[in-house]
Amino acid sequence: MSGSPPPPPAIHPARKGSPMPQGPADTALAALQRGDLASCHRMTSELLRANPYDAGAIMLRGLSTPPADAVLALPLLQLACRIAPHNAEHWFQLGRWHEQRGRFVDAARAFRRAMALDPAHLPALSRGTEMLRVTEQFAEAIG
Repeated sequence: MSGSPPPPPAIHPARKGSPMPQGPADTALAALQRGDLASCHRMTSELLRANPYDAGAIMLRGLSTPPADAVLALPLLQLACRIAPHNAEHWFQLGRWHEQRGRFVDAARAFRRAMALDPAHLPALSRGTEMLRVTEQFAEAIG
């Protein structure tokens, strides 16, 4: 891939229409969305001190890992998916991580899981279909 870091992920909050930020997790999410990885990382450290099993904080921690340390993000993203296996957004973000690194089969698998959990998750549907096309699984992409 190119040498430039990927753009900050677009995370789709569960509380649609609510003003942000509302709490520490929302503040960390807002920092991530504006590209302030250091602030997000610091805030997730505080959240994880309070609850080391907070899947949302673990996911944000993984997403806020600096691009140079991207390999360290994968175990965090996977852990968040194991702790909260029914969270479509977590599976979507895991898929994006794989996609950005050219791991298209793994990305398709994660997007497929996100779509199974939330068929209305349009970003997962879009990216999942694209990954099926890229991996030449055409019949599944159009079926």
